[in-house]
Amino acid sequence: MQLKQWLLTICVVAGLSTPATAQILADTAYPVSVDENGKCVVGGFVPFDGKSDDEIYASAFVWAVNNACTSRLDAIEEKDLGTRQFRFKVTLASPEGGKKNTYYCDITLRANEGKLFYYISDILIESTVVVMKKVAPMERLNPEKKTSHRETVDDFVQAESLALNQLFEFVRSNRPGPLAHKESIVKGEVTEGMTEAECLMTAGKPQSVSEGNNGAMEWKYGLWYYINFKNGRVTRVVK
Repeated sequence: MQLKQWLLTICVVAGLSTPATAQILADTAYPVSVDENGKCVVGGFVPFDGKSDDEIYASAFVWAVNNACTSRLDAIEEKDLGTRQFRFKVTLASPEGGKKNTYYCDITLRANEGKLFYYISDILIESTVVVMKKVAPMERLNPEKKTSHRETVDDFVQAESLALNQLFEFVRSNRPGPLAHKESIVKGEVTEGMTEAECLMTAGKPQSVSEGNNGAMEWKYGLWYYINFKNGRVTRVVK
């Protein structure tokens, strides 16, 4: 398989692929590899010194809700608070000055032992260059022989690397607070005392957010569903 020969071969650690190095830099690139089934993937991990697995998981989940979901938890496909792993769909665009492509893929994230493991899979390309179909899987490309295909792979690497670096920076700087309401999060029930992060993990992205005085805030999820906050904690749930 020509694409498999052209791309790097990945190794698998803890169920997720890992690169030779794992660091967080604003311009770090995360190359595409090929798994044992011939599928194009991007995988690895980054460490977050001084952060607990709960903090890493919560921040990554909040980032996914804010950047991938359009309403509630519509982009989240699987979530398991017990193993601190979740999977979501994301749409990426070519970076500025790139090929003006659109990429659709799944991202699986898992927090374990102070690290965030990431795994991008099921990569689809929407491009005028890819003539096989309007939306084609990356495995259909032949970057070894076709310059336009190689440029498309490079363009995707820039797009997903930009998204991953934004995710990692958010995880590093965000302070989600303790996950003190895990049972309610798993059940999907917003309860009084939850933090904003816990609420996002439970109910997802709200339709609108209104800020009041003295730390008051209201998240609206529907005509008769809204959540009131005071100083970052849920004070009332109307549903």
